[in-house]
Amino acid sequence: MNWQKSLARQSKGKKSEKVVFSESAQDELDSYVNKSESGSLVDAKYGAIRDWVSKSGEHVTRLAGLFHLLESSGDEIGEDILKRR
Repeated sequence: MNWQKSLARQSKGKKSEKVVFSESAQDELDSYVNKSESGSLVDAKYGAIRDWVSKSGEHVTRLAGLFHLLESSGDEIGEDILKRR
């Protein structure tokens, strides 16, 4: 999914910078999304909150981007950011 591949950094008067997931972070995110979506089927574990679960991958992506911008440097979000609890 394209929204998972990159995030944009915006600064006043500056050109946007692209932030991407490392390959291992992208694999981790894909795994999370697949597990949560399979759990959101009507009779599945998260069936009652199916609408929220379907958007959770986008929320995780945004939060990972924010954590990366606050705590890291470079243009790649690492797997360590996604595995935080």
